Amino acid sequence: MGVILQGAGFDQNPKNSDYKLMALEDNKNLLVYGIFGEKDRLRNEIPTLQKVFPKHTVREFKMFSGGHNWAPAECMTEALDWIQSHSASQTKAGGLSTGLRPLTIPTRQ
Repeated sequence: MGVILQGAGFDQNPKNSDYKLMALEDNKNLLVYGIFGEKDRLRNEIPTLQKVFPKHTVREFKMFSGGHNWAPAECMTEALDWIQSHSASQTKAGGLSTGLRPLTIPTRQ
């Protein structure tokens, strides 16, 4: 299973509950791809995110030229390709089947 964090992380301790952190620990196949703008005020969450994910969580963080706005389509395509590639690796290594299929994203003409 893959998650794309776009421009923000997540609340690590909502209402003093650790249910999200327990879910992260229990999900051994979680893939996380974070995309942040170079001028995004929330990019400072990256070090916190690096610490909060368990060691077994495969993750990647990338920056794009911009602020706190939607990442360019190319960044999203890269994120999806990364998740698909790593999901295939997990499946070959005996991880859960992802059911992912190759994705074709139409381009504007």
